[in-house]
Amino acid sequence: MHHLMGHIACRLITALSLTEAEVYGEDNLKDLPRPFLLMMNHSSHWDPVEVWAYFPEFVNFLVKEELHEVPIFGTMSALSGNIPVHRNGVDVKAIKMALRLLKDGVNLGIFAEGTRTEDGSIIPFKDGGVALASRAKVPIVPMYISGTHKILPKKSRILKAGRVKLYILKPVTETMDSDCDKIRQTQITREIELKIRDAREQEIAGWEPSRIVSV
Repeated sequence: MHHLMGHIACRLITALSLTEAEVYGEDNLKDLPRPFLLMMNHSSHWDPVEVWAYFPEFVNFLVKEELHEVPIFGTMSALSGNIPVHRNGVDVKAIKMALRLLKDGVNLGIFAEGTRTEDGSIIPFKDGGVALASRAKVPIVPMYISGTHKILPKKSRILKAGRVKLYILKPVTETMDSDCDKIRQTQITREIELKIRDAREQEIAGWEPSRIVSV
């Protein structure tokens, strides 16, 4: 029920703030085992709002603990089951909660850079997401989020109207294999980072969205 309420609330918020999103690549989710780990770039606190509102399936998030202190948003996030993460060191409790969530069949979203970028650019991904997916033996869905850095920029509290695009890219299923060791996990992280970098560059170059999500 909280999941549905969160989805409806975010749809209403994005409609009223004129920040609705277009979604491309839903076909890449067909026949994919559930649950999965959704791995995304991160350039705005508005990213999870757009994903809650427009991603075709419900996703819980690993979010920095400070967000749970934000009025309204923090309460909604906590009620929806999102997992707060301490960013100093390894948060063992958050990892255990994330693994339990995946074991219970809930899709989990992470922002692989670990912080927001100011201009929508992509910075190096951290390995934790792939390691988590490998431990849980779940596939990874890479997704490029475009436009949120203009709507709610880093270091700003002023929301601006604008369009967002969610590009669901081809999934990675190798993390479901038992022999995906740490060296291979690091390689997969770099490959997913490159997928999302390429999607951004292709969008800037004017590629059709259907072409971007089919590569």
